Parts: sequence; structure tokens; C-alpha cells
Amino acid sequence: MSQKKMTPVIAKALAEKVRAELVARNKTAHAALEKKVEASKLLKELKLTISKIHELENKKTELKKEIEETYSTKVSDVTISMYGQGPSVYIREHAFASVESIKDMVLIEDYMADGNQTPEEFINYIADKLSK
Repeated sequence: MSQKKMTPVIAKALAEKVRAELVARNKTAHAALEKKVEASKLLKELKLTISKIHELENKKTELKKEIEETYSTKVSDVTISMYGQGPSVYIREHAFASVESIKDMVLIEDYMADGNQTPEEFINYIADKLSK
């Protein structure tokens, strides 16, 4: 280079030309390197690991769903949370297990019943009906 002062505009133009020259020189090297990586054992192992991860994710989802369906009842929902260190179990009551909902059921059952049950029998009858 000459003794002339370099400006940012000139430096950018030269940098673009240098970059173009580098790309032209390395075009064949990039293709060869890509083929080498594609043929490597490490990439094959990575693809296999990714495949196994997908299989395990599917298995995890299936197990979570099966647990929730198996252990949920008419009164309670079982939910498995997958956040944090490991799975956490949460139990949540259904809305129909609320006092208001049970009160409505008691009123309907009392209206429809023949009236020969004791209060304890009636409570057990309603609880049994909700538990089944």
C-alpha cells in the first residue's frame, strides 16, 4: 500500500474485495469440508442421538398421558408437570366437587328420593355417587 491516508470508505471497499477473493479461493475447500463432515462418525452419532431423543420425548408424552388418565377420578384430576428437576404430581378437584355443585346435587337427589334415608345414609349415598 502507498503512503496515502486510508479512509473508512476505502478500507471497506478493500475489505469487500479481500472477502470476495477468500470466498473464491475456498469454494472448493468448503465443498470438500462439507462432504467430510457429512461422512464423519460424529455427525452420524449426532443424528442417531437426535433420533433417540425424539423417541424418548414421544415415550415421555405417552407415559404422562397414561398416568393422568389412569389415576384421574370423577372427583380429582391428576396432572404431571414436567418442569424443573423432574416430574411433579398435582391433584386438582373438579368443579362439580365444589360445595355449590354438591349442594345442587343434594337438592335434586332429595327431591327425587323417597325420603326413607337417614342423613348419614344420604351423605354416603351422595359421596358414593360422586366417587364412582
